[in-house]
Amino acid sequence: MTRLLVVASLFNTRLARWMALGLLTLVLGTLPAVTRSQEIKPASKPAAPLDTKLQLIGSLASSHVYTTFGYIGVVADNVQQDLYTPDDVDRLMKEITVISDPLIKQLVALQKSEMTAEDAKAVQEIIEIYGLLTQESESLRTYAKDKTKPHGDEFNRRRAEAWTRVAKLLDIPSKPLVP
Repeated sequence: MTRLLVVASLFNTRLARWMALGLLTLVLGTLPAVTRSQEIKPASKPAAPLDTKLQLIGSLASSHVYTTFGYIGVVADNVQQDLYTPDDVDRLMKEITVISDPLIKQLVALQKSEMTAEDAKAVQEIIEIYGLLTQESESLRTYAKDKTKPHGDEFNRRRAEAWTRVAKLLDIPSKPLVP
């Protein structure tokens, strides 16, 4: 548990730096570039204000579900090659839950704030994907303990289901992972 706290502390420090850099980039990237020779004309129709905090949360959550999916896959590859013991897999996959559960709680709290229906739908999708990733990690734990075909099939089914949703969220091509 101590190691996990150290990792979480490093993650939070790095996360804070990345979030600050991302926010700075976001703010600087949205500043208008106006020269003396340009005339500032009022917009014909005011644009809907962007909630930069929600954009940042969405970007970070999207990249996190993507990397979590990849992490589970790397562990699964090592299980298949007998490089990890069932206890190793159990510990590694429990970390998924330890990291994801507080994020889910924060996203649920975020849903209670004032936001558009579209934003609420996007937050709900991320919450559901975290749930699918947790189910996928649980099925890998089961498979690592008992490498039978039904457990392998269950893991592959959950993996394909999670990937379909992750790919859709990120708007990237999704092709079947399981032949």
